[in-house]
Amino acid sequence: MKQLFCIMLGLISIVSYRIACDVNSQQLHRFLWANYLQYKGNTHQAHQWYQKTFEHKVPIHIHEGYVPFLFQTGQFTKIVQLIPKLDTEFADNPDIQRIFALALEKTGKQEEADNRFIALSKKFKTNQEIVFRTAQLFIQQQKLDEALTLIEAYLNNAQRKPNNFIFYFLKAQLHLHLKQIKKSHESVKKSLELYPQFDKSWLLYAMIEEQLGNINNAIKGYTSFLERTQLPTAQIQNHLLELVFRQKMVTQNKQSINVNRSCFNKALLLLQQKQYSKALKHIDHCLEEKNSETDEKKLLKIQILSSMGKPVHAAHQLQAWIEQNPTKNLWFETLHLLCRQGLSYKSAILTLHTIEKKQPNNILPLLYQADLYLRMNNSEQAQHYLQKAHGKTNDAALKAKLLFQLCCIYYEKKQYQKIKTLMKTENAIDSDFPPLLNLLAYYYATQEKQCAIAQTLIEKALKQDKQNPHFLDTQATIFYKQGNYKKALDILQKIASTNRNDFSIVKHLGKALYKTGQSTKAQKVMQHAAVLAKNKYEKNKIHKILISWKK
Repeated sequence: MKQLFCIMLGLISIVSYRIACDVNSQQLHRFLWANYLQYKGNTHQAHQWYQKTFEHKVPIHIHEGYVPFLFQTGQFTKIVQLIPKLDTEFADNPDIQRIFALALEKTGKQEEADNRFIALSKKFKTNQEIVFRTAQLFIQQQKLDEALTLIEAYLNNAQRKPNNFIFYFLKAQLHLHLKQIKKSHESVKKSLELYPQFDKSWLLYAMIEEQLGNINNAIKGYTSFLERTQLPTAQIQNHLLELVFRQKMVTQNKQSINVNRSCFNKALLLLQQKQYSKALKHIDHCLEEKNSETDEKKLLKIQILSSMGKPVHAAHQLQAWIEQNPTKNLWFETLHLLCRQGLSYKSAILTLHTIEKKQPNNILPLLYQADLYLRMNNSEQAQHYLQKAHGKTNDAALKAKLLFQLCCIYYEKKQYQKIKTLMKTENAIDSDFPPLLNLLAYYYATQEKQCAIAQTLIEKALKQDKQNPHFLDTQATIFYKQGNYKKALDILQKIASTNRNDFSIVKHLGKALYKTGQSTKAQKVMQHAAVLAKNKYEKNKIHKILISWKK
């Protein structure tokens, strides 16, 4: 897009120059053709046409397209040679000035490049690329306070954009280096608020939460990092598992009365020293002692087996303990955790299935199998186990959660008749579980076109959680379906300010803006929704909306 813009600028300037100086049409044709070839990515032919263009004197503004071409093709020395001629003319052009600085750097003139970037950052305080590059420069020079000042000045003056998340991430890192952990915590949360898909922000968030002693939040952060990253994760997976085991062992220790601490501590020390075989032998000895089979020691044994790279052995051990105590949720949770430490979902499901066959009335194997199948995106099997679990429980709260998960599957697969059947047979409308009420409200508003019923349901959900952005999104959808576009827009603008990367909220905001006559804003918002779309179906739907608006 920027290259196309350069073509248009070049066209305007060359036409103006031709009027004044009678540039011949052949030269104009060469320049435009060179720009076109550059835009199409045909750099070899573009270079030939640029050479023909410069056979005669040309307007200075032709360089606005030529300099980026030189940079794109790695002709850094040529750019440096042009700086004395072009510097003054393009003094107010941040893109050209940034290329000059980068070309100086590429040709070994590091000090000149650094000085230019610093000067540019003072002049173009809201230019993302210049500020980011200069901040990196300050960090390399260990001028952390100057980097912070620069980033804060940018964030205070620039427009609020989703890609500003990287500046909050840098700011969090700087505060952490300066041992300002609370400020670092605030900044990394803002980074995640703007762009929750950035894996490194989740990792930094987890590390900070761990330092603050918030183990649950740290576990959430490490888990979110692992779900998003493409980086090698063995070390983080090990650390996450250790953290979870440590948390569980502390919990179990509080519940334990007779724990032989010296025996346990020696096994733990051997584990920390990575003497896994000795640690395993020692913990087995501890467990053999009379009245010494505590949950804390059992958890330590699972951690040792996991650290040894033996998740299947650990799963077999957990199966044995589950068979001894079928209703103890701790061992099912631990089996689930092993899937993050090398145990395949298939092996975990096989273990759970074996337990299910031996204990047909135990609901826990069904619940955990359903969860694992959902994680595998196998909705058919997940649905099977959710239905089985639903038939085995009389717990109203658990039934509501199972119904919610089943309705989510049916809604995604557009099996609306199954939702209607569930609502009739299970009296789902009378539920008190807010997520289920919200889903049913959305269903009635969008599929059944019964906004009165939808409104009753969403009011019940909002009564329990007035600030929930997903519930408020459904309320806005109901208003939209009723033609109350202004009411819908008021809600959506509020929740979108803190949920900029929620596809549903952004999409609905775009539609509400369009209906209230703000078509330019609506198109920008909907284009952002297209970026956030999680699958091809969602992307196509957004593109169809955009096409219909253009018509």
